[in-house]
Amino acid sequence: MKKTLWSLLLILALCLGCAQAEALPPEGEYTVFAVEVEGYLVQSDTMGLASVLRLDAGGTGYMTFNEDGMDITQWSAEGAALSITMADGGSAGATLDQGVLALDLYGDGSMVLYFALPQADLSAYHPMTLAEVQAQLQAANTPTSQLYGLFLTLDTDAGVHLRYDVDLEYMNAHQSYDVHSKGGVYYSHRTSRVSSLEGGSVTFFKDGAAYNLDPEKHTGTLVTTTSSSVITENVLRMDRFYAAISANASKTAYQQETREVDGVAYAVEVFPAQNEYESDAAFYFDEAGNLRFYQEINPTLGESFYTLLALDGAVDEGLFDLSGYTIQ
Repeated sequence: MKKTLWSLLLILALCLGCAQAEALPPEGEYTVFAVEVEGYLVQSDTMGLASVLRLDAGGTGYMTFNEDGMDITQWSAEGAALSITMADGGSAGATLDQGVLALDLYGDGSMVLYFALPQADLSAYHPMTLAEVQAQLQAANTPTSQLYGLFLTLDTDAGVHLRYDVDLEYMNAHQSYDVHSKGGVYYSHRTSRVSSLEGGSVTFFKDGAAYNLDPEKHTGTLVTTTSSSVITENVLRMDRFYAAISANASKTAYQQETREVDGVAYAVEVFPAQNEYESDAAFYFDEAGNLRFYQEINPTLGESFYTLLALDGAVDEGLFDLSGYTIQ
């Protein structure tokens, strides 16, 4: 009896030692393997994307993005959350999960890069090729949702203007967006408020180049250049709200509900997540059939609640002129 008990304790100790050995530290060299865009997890190499992110002990590191590279001046981890600051002053948030680093590239979930340490277990991730994504889209039947009807009215060549607020649970933040896009050009002004701190920034894309702009100082930084068709075919997909509309409008599987916001009832179309990495999406329409709210529940990031203030064709093309900016 004593021998059996001792054997069980020994096995338990060994198992606990194995579990501790499997825990991976944040330091190391991560290689990108997938990109999440428009709700799809896509193989990074099929998108022409190559990136390596190195986190060194002491809180510094380095990151390459295709042909470009830049120092990481500071990084810090708190639990599963990671904060990264680049040499040009730009910053991004990420999450860590057993050697897999999910980097929220633009800070709004519109494009998430998935990196992994060499020893990380990727068996739970199943990124698709671009051909598989296109096949899924083509296989879908014509939807009948109000969301699909709305999507058909959005002419990105003629121009689309979006203005909305969003409350992000995972950052405990409130953000306001003013988005203008036409003919392959994209301008998104974001104002963020976290606790008592407030700041603004502009993401701008034109002629295959992405910039971070400071409209008050009229300065900017060239972030990257790309010829990827995922972005260039419809640059408005860089916006998280429009990307959610675009990704869910083609779906035929959805549920109809009635929900209240501030005591007012809305017809809600709910598009359930198709796997554990997607988000549940709910679109709120008023009695006139106008989209008013969008609610997204992500298993990792929690709830994001969008309030739509404007959706029209009133694009300010004057914002597309960089002649008055000093670009680095």
